[in-house]
Amino acid sequence: MRKIGLIYGGRSTEHDGSVETKKGVMAGVNQEIYPVVDLIFIDRENNVFLNEEKISMGALMDRIKANQDVFYFNLMPGNEGEDGAWSGLFEICDGVGSFESVNTASILMNKYQQSELATILLPDIALCPKSVLLQRHMKPEEINRLVDKFDQEVIIKPNNMGSSHFMDLFMPSEKARIQEFLVKLFEYDQAAIVQAFIEGDNYSCGVYRAKDGQKALPVVFQKIRDRFMSHAVKFGGPWDKVIVDHDIAKRIQILSMKLAEIFDVTGMCRFDYVAKGDDIYFLEGNLVPSLAPTGSYNFMLKAGGVDFNDFISEIIYSFDNKVKNNKLLVYNAE
Repeated sequence: MRKIGLIYGGRSTEHDGSVETKKGVMAGVNQEIYPVVDLIFIDRENNVFLNEEKISMGALMDRIKANQDVFYFNLMPGNEGEDGAWSGLFEICDGVGSFESVNTASILMNKYQQSELATILLPDIALCPKSVLLQRHMKPEEINRLVDKFDQEVIIKPNNMGSSHFMDLFMPSEKARIQEFLVKLFEYDQAAIVQAFIEGDNYSCGVYRAKDGQKALPVVFQKIRDRFMSHAVKFGGPWDKVIVDHDIAKRIQILSMKLAEIFDVTGMCRFDYVAKGDDIYFLEGNLVPSLAPTGSYNFMLKAGGVDFNDFISEIIYSFDNKVKNNKLLVYNAE
Protein backbone atom coordinates (compact mmCIF):
# COMPACT_ATOMS: atom_id res chain seq x y z
CA MET A 1 0.00 0.00 0.00
CA ARG A 2 1.26 3.47 -0.89
CA LYS A 3 -0.55 6.68 -0.01
CA ILE A 4 -0.94 9.11 -2.90
CA GLY A 5 -2.07 12.68 -3.44
CA LEU A 6 -3.42 14.34 -6.57
CA ILE A 7 -2.60 17.94 -7.44
CA TYR A 8 -4.93 19.29 -10.11
CA GLY A 9 -6.57 22.41 -11.51
CA GLY A 10 -4.00 25.14 -11.68
CA ARG A 11 -3.68 28.70 -12.88
CA SER A 12 -3.58 27.56 -16.47
CA THR A 13 -5.38 27.74 -19.80
CA GLU A 14 -5.61 23.94 -19.47
CA HIS A 15 -7.38 24.04 -16.09
CA ASP A 16 -10.49 22.21 -17.33
CA GLY A 17 -8.45 19.39 -18.83
CA SER A 18 -6.70 18.94 -15.49
CA VAL A 19 -10.04 18.54 -13.71
CA GLU A 20 -10.98 15.81 -16.21
CA THR A 21 -7.64 14.07 -15.63
CA LYS A 22 -8.34 13.97 -11.90
CA LYS A 23 -11.65 12.24 -12.68
CA GLY A 24 -9.81 9.69 -14.80
CA VAL A 25 -7.31 8.88 -12.06
CA MET A 26 -9.99 8.60 -9.38
CA ALA A 27 -11.97 6.26 -11.64
CA GLY A 28 -8.97 4.06 -12.40
CA VAL A 29 -6.99 3.84 -9.17
CA ASN A 30 -7.62 1.04 -6.67
CA GLN A 31 -7.67 2.82 -3.33
CA GLU A 32 -7.10 -0.41 -1.45
CA ILE A 33 -3.63 -0.35 -3.01
CA TYR A 34 -3.17 3.41 -3.45
CA PRO A 35 -5.37 5.29 -0.97
CA VAL A 36 -5.83 8.91 -2.06
CA VAL A 37 -5.17 10.84 1.13
CA ASP A 38 -4.74 14.34 -0.33
CA LEU A 39 -6.84 15.95 -3.05
CA ILE A 40 -5.20 19.30 -3.73
CA PHE A 41 -7.13 21.63 -6.01
CA ILE A 42 -5.62 24.87 -7.31
CA ASP A 43 -8.32 27.19 -8.65
CA ARG A 44 -7.89 29.67 -11.50
CA GLU A 45 -6.93 32.44 -9.06
CA ASN A 46 -4.23 30.24 -7.44
CA ASN A 47 -6.25 29.57 -4.29
CA VAL A 48 -5.40 26.23 -2.69
CA PHE A 49 -7.91 23.70 -1.39
CA LEU A 50 -6.76 20.63 0.53
CA ASN A 51 -9.52 18.02 0.69
CA GLU A 52 -12.01 20.86 0.01
CA GLU A 53 -10.66 23.10 2.80
CA LYS A 54 -8.99 26.34 1.76
CA ILE A 55 -5.39 26.66 2.95
CA SER A 56 -2.47 28.95 2.16
CA MET A 57 0.18 28.09 -0.40
CA GLY A 58 2.71 28.12 2.43
CA ALA A 59 0.67 25.56 4.38
CA LEU A 60 0.58 23.35 1.30
CA MET A 61 4.36 23.52 0.92
CA ASP A 62 4.76 22.61 4.60
CA ARG A 63 2.46 19.62 4.15
CA ILE A 64 4.30 18.39 1.06
CA LYS A 65 7.64 18.70 2.85
CA ALA A 66 6.33 16.82 5.89
CA ASN A 67 4.51 14.06 3.99
CA GLN A 68 7.48 12.09 2.73
CA ASP A 69 5.36 8.92 2.73
CA VAL A 70 2.83 10.38 0.26
CA PHE A 71 3.49 10.30 -3.50
CA TYR A 72 1.95 13.37 -5.17
CA PHE A 73 0.86 13.09 -8.80
CA ASN A 74 1.17 16.17 -10.97
CA LEU A 75 -2.08 16.38 -12.94
CA MET A 76 -1.63 20.00 -14.04
CA PRO A 77 -0.87 20.42 -17.75
CA GLY A 78 -0.03 23.83 -19.17
CA ASN A 79 1.17 26.96 -17.40
CA GLU A 80 2.99 26.42 -14.12
CA GLY A 81 2.11 22.73 -13.74
CA GLU A 82 3.90 21.55 -16.88
CA ASP A 83 6.48 24.25 -17.53
CA GLY A 84 8.67 23.63 -14.47
CA ALA A 85 7.23 26.16 -12.01
CA TRP A 86 5.68 23.52 -9.74
CA SER A 87 8.66 21.24 -10.35
CA GLY A 88 10.87 23.90 -8.80
CA LEU A 89 8.58 24.24 -5.78
CA PHE A 90 8.60 20.48 -5.26
CA GLU A 91 12.36 20.27 -5.50
CA ILE A 92 12.86 23.07 -3.00
CA CYS A 93 10.42 21.35 -0.61
CA ASP A 94 12.03 17.92 -1.17
CA GLY A 95 8.56 16.76 -2.20
CA VAL A 96 7.88 13.20 -3.36
CA GLY A 97 5.93 12.92 -6.57
CA SER A 98 5.72 12.80 -10.36
CA PHE A 99 7.17 16.25 -10.99
CA GLU A 100 9.85 16.11 -13.69
CA SER A 101 13.04 18.17 -13.44
CA VAL A 102 12.76 21.87 -14.17
CA ASN A 103 15.03 21.33 -17.17
CA THR A 104 12.92 18.55 -18.70
CA ALA A 105 9.69 20.43 -18.03
CA SER A 106 10.88 23.71 -19.52
CA ILE A 107 12.16 22.00 -22.68
CA LEU A 108 8.97 20.02 -23.28
CA MET A 109 6.79 23.09 -22.73
CA ASN A 110 8.55 24.88 -25.56
CA LYS A 111 7.59 23.54 -29.01
CA TYR A 112 10.34 25.38 -30.87
CA GLN A 113 13.04 24.38 -28.41
CA GLN A 114 12.12 20.69 -28.32
CA SER A 115 11.95 20.41 -32.12
CA GLU A 116 15.39 22.03 -32.47
CA LEU A 117 16.89 19.66 -29.88
CA ALA A 118 15.26 16.62 -31.46
CA THR A 119 16.76 17.34 -34.89
CA ILE A 120 20.20 18.03 -33.38
CA LEU A 121 20.35 14.97 -31.11
CA LEU A 122 18.48 12.53 -33.36
CA PRO A 123 19.46 13.78 -36.83
CA ASP A 124 18.94 10.44 -38.57
CA ILE A 125 15.36 9.81 -37.46
CA ALA A 126 13.79 13.04 -36.16
CA LEU A 127 12.27 15.20 -38.87
CA CYS A 128 10.56 18.43 -37.86
CA PRO A 129 8.65 20.89 -40.03
CA LYS A 130 10.54 24.05 -40.96
CA SER A 131 9.87 26.48 -38.09
CA VAL A 132 10.46 30.05 -36.95
CA LEU A 133 9.72 31.64 -33.58
CA LEU A 134 7.70 34.85 -33.26
CA GLN A 135 8.02 36.68 -29.95
CA ARG A 136 5.63 39.12 -28.33
CA HIS A 137 8.17 41.96 -28.29
CA MET A 138 8.83 41.80 -32.03
CA LYS A 139 7.76 44.64 -34.28
CA PRO A 140 5.30 43.86 -37.11
CA GLU A 141 7.95 44.32 -39.78
CA GLU A 142 10.23 41.76 -38.09
CA ILE A 143 7.34 39.30 -37.87
CA ASN A 144 6.60 39.84 -41.56
CA ARG A 145 10.25 39.23 -42.44
CA LEU A 146 10.26 35.88 -40.59
CA VAL A 147 6.97 34.77 -42.13
CA ASP A 148 8.38 35.58 -45.57
CA LYS A 149 10.91 32.77 -45.08
CA PHE A 150 8.10 30.40 -46.11
CA ASP A 151 6.86 29.85 -49.66
CA GLN A 152 4.00 27.55 -48.69
CA GLU A 153 1.01 27.39 -46.35
CA VAL A 154 1.93 27.64 -42.66
CA ILE A 155 0.32 26.76 -39.37
CA ILE A 156 0.70 29.20 -36.49
CA LYS A 157 0.16 28.19 -32.87
CA PRO A 158 1.28 29.17 -29.36
CA ASN A 159 4.80 28.06 -28.58
CA ASN A 160 4.02 27.06 -24.99
CA MET A 161 0.28 26.48 -24.63
CA GLY A 162 -1.47 23.16 -25.10
CA SER A 163 -4.97 21.83 -25.84
CA SER A 164 -4.59 23.06 -29.44
CA HIS A 165 -5.69 26.58 -28.48
CA PHE A 166 -5.14 29.38 -31.05
CA MET A 167 -4.06 27.34 -34.07
CA ASP A 168 -4.82 28.28 -37.65
CA LEU A 169 -3.59 28.04 -41.24
CA PHE A 170 -2.29 30.99 -43.25
CA MET A 171 -0.59 31.81 -46.48
CA PRO A 172 2.56 33.89 -45.86
CA SER A 173 1.04 36.71 -47.93
CA GLU A 174 -1.83 37.15 -45.43
CA LYS A 175 0.13 39.64 -43.35
CA ALA A 176 -2.82 41.61 -41.92
CA ARG A 177 -4.71 38.45 -40.93
CA ILE A 178 -1.59 37.02 -39.28
CA GLN A 179 -0.96 40.20 -37.30
CA GLU A 180 -4.58 40.27 -36.12
CA PHE A 181 -4.37 36.61 -35.08
CA LEU A 182 -1.15 37.20 -33.11
CA VAL A 183 -2.69 40.03 -31.08
CA LYS A 184 -5.04 37.53 -29.43
CA LEU A 185 -2.47 34.74 -29.18
CA PHE A 186 0.06 37.02 -27.47
CA GLU A 187 -2.41 37.68 -24.66
CA TYR A 188 -1.83 34.09 -23.53
CA ASP A 189 1.66 33.20 -24.71
CA GLN A 190 4.82 35.25 -25.13
CA ALA A 191 5.74 33.42 -28.32
CA ALA A 192 4.20 31.74 -31.35
CA ILE A 193 5.69 29.06 -33.56
CA VAL A 194 5.23 29.21 -37.32
CA GLN A 195 5.66 25.89 -39.11
CA ALA A 196 5.44 24.71 -42.68
CA PHE A 197 2.08 22.95 -42.80
CA ILE A 198 2.46 19.23 -43.44
CA GLU A 199 -0.83 17.81 -44.66
CA GLY A 200 -0.73 14.16 -43.66
CA ASP A 201 -1.90 11.62 -41.10
CA ASN A 202 -1.87 12.57 -37.41
CA TYR A 203 -0.50 10.12 -34.83
CA SER A 204 0.11 10.09 -31.10
CA CYS A 205 2.21 7.75 -28.97
CA GLY A 206 2.40 7.53 -25.19
CA VAL A 207 5.52 6.38 -23.38
CA TYR A 208 6.39 5.78 -19.74
CA ARG A 209 9.42 4.56 -17.84
CA ALA A 210 8.94 1.11 -16.35
CA LYS A 211 11.27 -0.84 -14.06
CA ASP A 212 13.11 -2.22 -17.10
CA GLY A 213 13.24 1.00 -19.16
CA GLN A 214 11.10 3.08 -21.49
CA LYS A 215 7.88 1.51 -22.77
CA ALA A 216 5.97 2.68 -25.83
CA LEU A 217 2.21 2.26 -25.85
CA PRO A 218 0.21 1.38 -28.98
CA VAL A 219 0.09 4.22 -31.50
CA VAL A 220 -3.15 6.11 -32.03
CA PHE A 221 -4.09 7.32 -35.50
CA GLN A 222 -6.17 10.47 -35.06
CA LYS A 223 -8.86 10.09 -37.69
CA ILE A 224 -10.04 13.66 -38.09
CA ARG A 225 -12.37 15.24 -40.60
CA ASP A 226 -10.44 18.46 -40.87
CA ARG A 227 -7.00 19.42 -42.12
CA PHE A 228 -5.43 19.56 -38.65
CA MET A 229 -6.23 18.85 -34.99
CA SER A 230 -7.62 22.20 -33.84
CA HIS A 231 -9.06 22.91 -30.39
CA ALA A 232 -12.57 22.76 -31.86
CA VAL A 233 -11.91 19.34 -33.38
CA LYS A 234 -10.08 17.94 -30.34
CA PHE A 235 -12.83 18.84 -27.89
CA GLY A 236 -15.86 19.11 -30.14
CA GLY A 237 -15.16 16.49 -32.76
CA PRO A 238 -15.92 14.60 -34.69
CA TRP A 239 -12.77 12.49 -34.67
CA ASP A 240 -11.90 8.89 -33.88
CA LYS A 241 -9.00 7.15 -32.14
CA VAL A 242 -7.77 4.16 -34.12
CA ILE A 243 -4.98 1.87 -32.91
CA VAL A 244 -2.52 1.09 -35.71
CA ASP A 245 0.35 -1.38 -35.94
CA HIS A 246 1.88 -0.75 -39.36
CA ASP A 247 5.47 0.19 -40.21
CA ILE A 248 4.91 3.90 -39.57
CA ALA A 249 3.49 3.08 -36.11
CA LYS A 250 6.48 0.90 -35.22
CA ARG A 251 8.87 3.66 -36.26
CA ILE A 252 6.88 6.16 -34.19
CA GLN A 253 7.18 3.92 -31.12
CA ILE A 254 10.96 3.68 -31.53
CA LEU A 255 11.28 7.44 -32.07
CA SER A 256 9.06 8.16 -29.05
CA MET A 257 11.25 6.08 -26.73
CA LYS A 258 14.37 7.82 -28.03
CA LEU A 259 12.77 11.25 -27.55
CA ALA A 260 11.85 10.34 -23.97
CA GLU A 261 15.48 9.42 -23.36
CA ILE A 262 17.04 12.57 -24.83
CA PHE A 263 14.56 14.75 -22.94
CA ASP A 264 15.30 12.75 -19.75
CA VAL A 265 11.66 11.90 -19.02
CA THR A 266 11.36 10.01 -15.73
CA GLY A 267 7.61 9.31 -15.79
CA MET A 268 5.19 9.55 -18.70
CA CYS A 269 4.91 11.60 -21.86
CA ARG A 270 2.92 11.68 -25.08
CA PHE A 271 4.45 12.58 -28.43
CA ASP A 272 2.50 13.85 -31.45
CA TYR A 273 3.42 13.44 -35.10
CA VAL A 274 2.21 13.93 -38.65
CA ALA A 275 3.25 11.45 -41.33
CA LYS A 276 3.30 12.10 -45.05
CA GLY A 277 4.33 9.19 -47.22
CA ASP A 278 7.27 7.51 -45.49
CA ASP A 279 8.30 10.68 -43.63
CA ILE A 280 7.42 11.11 -39.96
CA TYR A 281 7.48 14.67 -38.61
CA PHE A 282 7.76 15.24 -34.86
CA LEU A 283 5.40 17.99 -33.71
CA GLU A 284 5.59 18.13 -29.92
CA GLY A 285 5.82 16.31 -26.62
CA ASN A 286 3.29 16.58 -23.79
CA LEU A 287 4.83 15.94 -20.38
CA VAL A 288 1.54 15.94 -18.46
CA PRO A 289 -0.78 14.13 -20.87
CA SER A 290 -4.47 13.99 -20.11
CA LEU A 291 -5.57 10.92 -18.17
CA ALA A 292 -9.23 11.80 -18.67
CA PRO A 293 -11.48 8.74 -18.95
CA THR A 294 -11.98 9.31 -22.69
CA GLY A 295 -8.50 10.68 -23.37
CA SER A 296 -5.89 9.29 -25.75
CA TYR A 297 -3.42 8.18 -23.08
CA ASN A 298 -6.01 6.09 -21.22
CA PHE A 299 -7.08 4.71 -24.60
CA MET A 300 -3.48 3.65 -25.32
CA LEU A 301 -3.06 2.05 -21.88
CA LYS A 302 -6.17 -0.06 -22.40
CA ALA A 303 -5.16 -0.98 -25.96
CA GLY A 304 -1.77 -2.08 -24.67
CA GLY A 305 -3.32 -4.22 -21.95
CA VAL A 306 -1.68 -2.11 -19.23
CA ASP A 307 -3.59 -2.21 -15.96
CA PHE A 308 -4.00 1.32 -14.62
CA ASN A 309 -2.74 0.38 -11.16
CA ASP A 310 0.31 -1.37 -12.63
CA PHE A 311 0.94 1.85 -14.55
CA ILE A 312 0.70 3.86 -11.31
CA SER A 313 3.15 1.42 -9.72
CA GLU A 314 5.68 1.91 -12.54
CA ILE A 315 5.49 5.71 -12.34
CA ILE A 316 6.02 5.67 -8.57
CA TYR A 317 8.93 3.24 -8.91
CA SER A 318 10.62 5.40 -11.57
CA PHE A 319 10.53 8.56 -9.48
CA ASP A 320 11.39 6.77 -6.22
CA ASN A 321 14.50 5.30 -7.84
CA LYS A 322 15.67 8.38 -9.69
CA VAL A 323 19.23 9.22 -8.64
CA LYS A 324 19.36 12.69 -7.15
CA ASN A 325 22.23 15.13 -7.47
CA ASN A 326 24.36 15.95 -4.46
CA LYS A 327 23.92 19.72 -4.13
CA LEU A 328 26.33 20.20 -1.23
CA LEU A 329 29.86 21.04 -2.33
CA VAL A 330 31.91 23.29 -0.06
CA TYR A 331 34.82 25.21 -1.55
CA ASN A 332 36.81 28.37 -0.96
CA ALA A 333 35.43 31.10 -3.24
CA GLU A 334 37.82 33.81 -2.11
